[in-house]
Amino acid sequence: ERAEDILSQMNRPNVITYTAVLEAWSKSSRKDAVARAFALLNSMNATPNVTTFNTMIKVIGNSRTETDKLGSLQVVRSMMQEANCQPNLRSFNAILTVCAADSEERALDYALDILEEIRSTPKMIDQIDNYTYPSLFKVLATHGASFEVVKEVFSICCEDQAVTRMVVSHMKRCLSIPELQELLPVYNVENFELRELPHAWRKRYERTHEKQRRRR
Repeated sequence: ERAEDILSQMNRPNVITYTAVLEAWSKSSRKDAVARAFALLNSMNATPNVTTFNTMIKVIGNSRTETDKLGSLQVVRSMMQEANCQPNLRSFNAILTVCAADSEERALDYALDILEEIRSTPKMIDQIDNYTYPSLFKVLATHGASFEVVKEVFSICCEDQAVTRMVVSHMKRCLSIPELQELLPVYNVENFELRELPHAWRKRYERTHEKQRRRR
């Protein structure tokens, strides 16, 4: 609220300033944080960009009182279309994070639709990072996805070379030992590590991990 007071005193706030205020709302514990953030978004005297909308998604995800997070996400997606603003991978990762924390049954279908949307664009597939599939598998675990759904998503994850330690961890939450053994018949599924899986399944993770190691 103090950030909004400062904003109101500025002559010509730009999109960076508005986004910073939305970031402040994402950290607020107020019950009306989502409503206040939407009000700010609708009253902006600057054109919102993808970072602005991603921050609004973060406000929704962090809210402990918002009762219709998926509905709020859909409002943001509609606003992005109206602004001719294309979502990026951070947008989709943030949406998957919201779905993982949402108790609504339709959150699972919503997340699977997001996966389909990501994979419909070759450029987006190339950008898949170490947050995308772990977030999706957390959705599967949280919402008790069926074996067939987990199997299909894991197959796609392997195809995208994006298996990570967190993917394996969430998959163990999704499936029983017999189901996991059926999915990975040549492994001791009660005690196996990521490095035991085919390198082709985890190339993307290994590349990212190596880049992070070199930066240290």
